[in-house]
Amino acid sequence: GPPYIFLAVLGAIYVGIGVAVGMLSEGWRFLTSVYVVAQIITTVGYGDFTVTTASMKLFCAFYVISLLAMGAYFINIAVDTMNSRNAHFLTSRLCDIEMMMTVKSSLRGSKCWGLAQVVEKFERYNDLIVASALMFICMLAGTVFYATYEACSCSYGKSFVEGCIPDSYEQCARSGGYTKNWTTSFYMSVITLTTVGF
Repeated sequence: GPPYIFLAVLGAIYVGIGVAVGMLSEGWRFLTSVYVVAQIITTVGYGDFTVTTASMKLFCAFYVISLLAMGAYFINIAVDTMNSRNAHFLTSRLCDIEMMMTVKSSLRGSKCWGLAQVVEKFERYNDLIVASALMFICMLAGTVFYATYEACSCSYGKSFVEGCIPDSYEQCARSGGYTKNWTTSFYMSVITLTTVGF
């Protein structure tokens, strides 16, 4: 398999370089620079921060191309690993459900299917169902994150709310911060995971 430790160290170094260059060239704070690099990696690009100096634009052009190539490779490895670890478990649960469905139909007078017939009938859908289940789990996690941890934000960059106090949800909301309900949180999760980013 791929050398996970080497890839993790290489990725961390590469992200660190982008964060450092953003801080030095653009004068961003550490968290802001991490935020921008995360947008580059995920290709979300909310547009609240853009590079302004010529040197940063040149660096960013090459950095984005190489980081996206490396990020795609890392994501491919991560998804393959996750799928290989979870696919068997989810597929076996689906087979159990499919077998139960056929047993119930046999109790109503239909012929009871064996495992081979269940696999033949449902196998083509199992990969889709497993991939969809993993996607919905990620969307649910993102929705919970946005609705609970980041239910109110003062934002950054162009969309920063002057006078906003980010210390608590109540202070943030009272001082004009952007609040998120569950619908907005679901929207943010989907937009982020699909890398649409407005």
